[in-house]
Amino acid sequence: MNVCYLHIGAPKTGTSAIQDFLLTNQDYLYANGFVYPNPGLHKDDRQANDGNSKSILKAILHDDRDLASELNNTLRSLLKSENVILSAEDLFNRAYENGFDIIRCILKDVEVKVILYVRLQSEIFESAIKQRIRNHNKTDYEIPQEFYKKFDWFNCAALWAAEFGRGNVAVREYKSKKSDISIEADFLNVLGIQNNLDKYNKERESINESLTGMQLEFMRLVNGLNLEDKSFNRIKDAVINTFKFEVGSESWCLQRNKVREVNQHFKESNEKLFKCYGVKIIP
Repeated sequence: MNVCYLHIGAPKTGTSAIQDFLLTNQDYLYANGFVYPNPGLHKDDRQANDGNSKSILKAILHDDRDLASELNNTLRSLLKSENVILSAEDLFNRAYENGFDIIRCILKDVEVKVILYVRLQSEIFESAIKQRIRNHNKTDYEIPQEFYKKFDWFNCAALWAAEFGRGNVAVREYKSKKSDISIEADFLNVLGIQNNLDKYNKERESINESLTGMQLEFMRLVNGLNLEDKSFNRIKDAVINTFKFEVGSESWCLQRNKVREVNQHFKESNEKLFKCYGVKIIP
């Protein structure tokens, strides 16, 4: 039987870009012995930016053993002929929510390789705040307590390693658009596929459009008006598509004292991650 590659995210580490790439290049993957099931392992799955594993998340959420057994049968059938790639950002959260009981049922007697991308935690939070200001009426910069638990990369990797073996957990450093190697190419490297694709030039603004610092501050002020969704979305679309705010458009940054606080909190964990997985994320 072949291998199931389980891409679990995490948030703000290029997950949507990887999923978009996998969906767009299914033929190329298949030619190299990999299948990215679309829409997923179950007929009720729906393809979206959050991956092709909605049914897995549903089974975990509802503790549905019958669905888990059905997904296992589908997965084993696919694995008879090809390696399988499954991706869902929210699988990252399940390590902290007792989801492994159902995951074991779904991946019963299956060889699993877990892929986890990591990034400096202060950058994660800054990026998340920007997205919440853009999309979810966020008006403050408070760091929620669950953030400190969920983004302990060493602990997260250890939880998955306890289930599938440390050698079956691949921890990779997030690659930004400025990196010499793209995150899509890095993902192919994890799979052991030689990257013979032409340069991947697909526009990705539709996935997570970035706003300038001035746009973010403008939207933060708009958020304080508590507008209804329809009005808020019209303003957001106008800001993204019309008002470029070229003057004073430097990126908004998290306060330096908060950056130091977050980085110091995770320093010991990140050092352990480097020792065990060879991934070094430093300020």
